[in-house]
Amino acid sequence: MPDVIIANPVINSPFREPERRFYFGDDGITDTIEDGRRRSSYFIPIASPRKKSAQLVLDTDEHTKLRGVERQLVASTVGFAVVIPGWKVLEMLDEEWLVRERERRDSELRRTLDAAGG
Repeated sequence: MPDVIIANPVINSPFREPERRFYFGDDGITDTIEDGRRRSSYFIPIASPRKKSAQLVLDTDEHTKLRGVERQLVASTVGFAVVIPGWKVLEMLDEEWLVRERERRDSELRRTLDAAGG
């Protein structure tokens, strides 16, 4: 895309509704002036790639295999460790905390009943 230099970019009065605008083509802004207001929209600049290589494609079979690795045993320098996904760790902690809370309430109830002579 060639760089466009606009000598005087102010083409409308700051005190009235815009009546003219610069035309945006497929390659960006141009120095062509059009009548009327521009339709409201967003311009999302997308940087051009540094390398001109083909886009990488995700191999879904390979992705499925990689997801399965989370559940497999992996060797480490200390020994073997189980790789557990983060959501599963939270689920296990929630369960452990619920069990601990239940045991604490049960022991308090037993002490209360024992103190009452029941």
